[in-house]
Amino acid sequence: MKNKTQIFSDDFLLKLKELTIGYFDNNQFKKLVHNLEESAGQFFYTKSSEANLLRVITSSYERISLLNDLQKFPSYVQILLSITFNSNYLTDIIVRNPEFLYWLFNSENLYKRIYIDQLKTEIENSLNNFKTFKAKLNTLRNIKRREILRIGLKDILNISSLKETTFQLSILAKAINSILFELCYKEVLAKYNLEIKEERYCLAALGKLGGNELNYSSDVDLVLFFDKNEIFKNSKKEYFEILTETTHNFIQASTELTDKGYIYRVDFRLRPDGRNSPICRTLKDFIQYYESRGEDWERQMMIKLSFVGGSKKLYDDFYDAVEHFIYPVSFSKSPLLQVALMKKNIEKKLNSDDDVKLFAGGIRDIEFSAQALQLLNGGKIKEVRNGNTLEALSLLLNNNLITSDEHSIFCSSYEFYRKIEHYLQLLNDTQTHTIPNDSEILEKLSYYLKIKGKDNFRKKLEFNRIQVRNIFESIVNVFEASNLMTIEEIKFSDKKRSENNFKFLQTGQGLLNQKVFDKSTIEAFKKIENEILIFLKTSRSPDLVLENFSKIIKLSSLPSIWYHEFYDKELLIVFLTICEKSQKAVDLLVTKRSIGELLLSRKIFANNLEDQSELSVEEMIFILSVQNTLGILSTGKLSNALSKFLLSKIDNIFSQQNLNYDFFVFGMGSFASADMTFNSDIDLIFVASDLDLHSEIQKDFADLLAEISTKLKPFEVDSRLRPEGKSAQLVWEIQSYEEYLEKRLQIWELQSLTKSKFVCGNFELFNRFIQKIKAKIEKTECAEISKEIISMREKINKQNLSSPQSNFANFFNIKKSKGGLTDIEFSLQYLLLCNSEYFIENLNKSTPEILEFFESENYHQINFTKIKHNFQFLKSIEIKLQNIFNLRNNNIPTDKEKREILSRELNFQNTFEFDNTVMKISKENRIFFESILNLRES
Repeated sequence: MKNKTQIFSDDFLLKLKELTIGYFDNNQFKKLVHNLEESAGQFFYTKSSEANLLRVITSSYERISLLNDLQKFPSYVQILLSITFNSNYLTDIIVRNPEFLYWLFNSENLYKRIYIDQLKTEIENSLNNFKTFKAKLNTLRNIKRREILRIGLKDILNISSLKETTFQLSILAKAINSILFELCYKEVLAKYNLEIKEERYCLAALGKLGGNELNYSSDVDLVLFFDKNEIFKNSKKEYFEILTETTHNFIQASTELTDKGYIYRVDFRLRPDGRNSPICRTLKDFIQYYESRGEDWERQMMIKLSFVGGSKKLYDDFYDAVEHFIYPVSFSKSPLLQVALMKKNIEKKLNSDDDVKLFAGGIRDIEFSAQALQLLNGGKIKEVRNGNTLEALSLLLNNNLITSDEHSIFCSSYEFYRKIEHYLQLLNDTQTHTIPNDSEILEKLSYYLKIKGKDNFRKKLEFNRIQVRNIFESIVNVFEASNLMTIEEIKFSDKKRSENNFKFLQTGQGLLNQKVFDKSTIEAFKKIENEILIFLKTSRSPDLVLENFSKIIKLSSLPSIWYHEFYDKELLIVFLTICEKSQKAVDLLVTKRSIGELLLSRKIFANNLEDQSELSVEEMIFILSVQNTLGILSTGKLSNALSKFLLSKIDNIFSQQNLNYDFFVFGMGSFASADMTFNSDIDLIFVASDLDLHSEIQKDFADLLAEISTKLKPFEVDSRLRPEGKSAQLVWEIQSYEEYLEKRLQIWELQSLTKSKFVCGNFELFNRFIQKIKAKIEKTECAEISKEIISMREKINKQNLSSPQSNFANFFNIKKSKGGLTDIEFSLQYLLLCNSEYFIENLNKSTPEILEFFESENYHQINFTKIKHNFQFLKSIEIKLQNIFNLRNNNIPTDKEKREILSRELNFQNTFEFDNTVMKISKENRIFFESILNLRES
């Protein structure tokens, strides 16, 4: 049982007693325990502490000799307990290599300071004792463990300052990585029987290694470049291939986890264009990249650039070339704002409020403050150019860029945070920056930092956070940054895909993560980035906006032109609205590049649509779709403008022909009634007199029809509504047509003729034809018309019900379903065919105009105004379906998301309200149809 002063457990003392039986007498054992207990009182004791101590003792090659020395030399006990009580990581090293413990007991080794050249020489001498590559790797692993043990112990014992510790860790990493890379390089050269004596490559560091402030468990960020590429004749290998193979071997050798551990986690992802770009490039390629496509975050990153291995001259040439990129004299946007935005992004992604590296007021705030001031002033004050945070802070103080109080707070807080990091990483060799929730570890950490208890530790932590954050906010543009959006604030359905699209828009970065935009394009996007993010934040389809935006920019040869035009906020909002709400317009932009000019030149806002005859059909469709999307153009005006535009196009084609025929052309269907949509057909009928006198007329008009079809694409132009359909001759003689009207015309054909519009040719001949239709109407009984229309409507109903989609819930076809547009049109056709005067008076009128006519006539006291509203509502749905989704069918979507989008665009609160309105209108239309078809003229 433990007494009041006893630190170690009875179980531990019993096991220790067992180890010394036969070697130690009682007094010797008591002295050993006394020495251990006395030193242990200086540390925070846990069960793992004595477990570590026991592991070291039992693993020793000469455990009795070790125990003897521990009772003789208090300094040995101090070293041993410092390691075992504070670091599982360092304990593991001694257990694996017991000889390292006595190496440390030698004060000359413990207090030794390593220098890069000296260390490299020692390592190379050690490697010369081994022949195989595997043995050399194991030697490097051993050397790293031994040096980490020395550095870590000096850190724990407070022999080394934080700056010295991080510098020693960095020197160690640079030496080992330089030598390991050279080993791999020589292996590859030997493999291909190549001999290259001069140093032609440069291995450089970024990040913490670049700043000579490495952690115990930091990744090692590296980049590799070389002088120039060439092909070696004897191996047919390019120098680029040699270095690429070397690098892959180097990464494998360094990161491979073996029973002797790993060397370093090396990372080449900070190279130009990232992980999917070539792992090494020429010096010229590197320089061109940073000069043409380097970003602000890369400028900040390059502050920490430093030499590791290979050609120092190559490194110096590179640094001289990019120094003006890192430290420009002037900026298009303040680096203070850029740094604030970057930190804001980091904090948005932060999952823990206990991360000393990333939380507000943490290490990054100190580093970013220093780097922001270096970027802002480094172009003019060369003295502040330094990649080491503590050194940079001193240089900033010396140049009056921070106050002595700010310097003191930053340095003390930085050391406090980094000591926390180091202790946690030494504990278990984990790459962590997070303060643990584990109460025991937190107490142990507090004790190590000489803070009384975890509560006081938390108070000190919060005090440092507040002070650091206040200074950070006073330096960088936090207030302005808080008003700027970040991509992390947007709620996407497919976050990864949307963020990839956004990266592309920013830099041209595609699937291979290579940036293809030049610097001016990247800078141009930055100026519009916040407005885009604000739009995305309020958009209900942010994924779609970015998908369409990137799709359009990918097909642009000069994205910078688009971005510069989008400095006009109004135009940018219009474009983003198009991306969100008009797939029709987007698909036109994608398939026909010239259409983009209509947007960038602002021609999309034209209000004199009738004077735009120089436009192509696709260009007019684009303008109409955009204006409809923006609410500038109603459905009725869109249909009317489209019909007039197409009519002028057809008339222009005929006017350019030298046709010596007496003919006329008339249109039918929605083209004739000006009720067109984007998916309407253009139905044309050709009629002439004296066909026998013109043997070439059929060919001439076939050629004309082909030309019209080509020039009016994407609309389908046909003449299938002519007598006898598509199997009959294309041009009908007027006398034959009149005879057909008299003897063979069917009711459905008579219905279609209620929508007849003169297009071009002999108007008097057309008028004669219309009078013949009138005469036919006068001879046809209303009962017969009613019977045929009802029969035809039933056939359409059956066809509609047989559609595979009709089984879906809430299925409704705008045209064919009961209560759809067909019911309204068939009802009006019945009324026109039952009174020839109505037919003549309403020729060339649109459906809403015909409904207004019957309302003015107070026809049988029916509410035609309500039906007009219903018609316009259904037509609006039809246009929206085509415009929003670029659909060709007229079915209201059963897909929930699309139905919600459609509802919103038609100004409904929800789909329930929309569905109820459609049901109400369809019911009203059906009642209208049934009542009209049962009425008789008096």
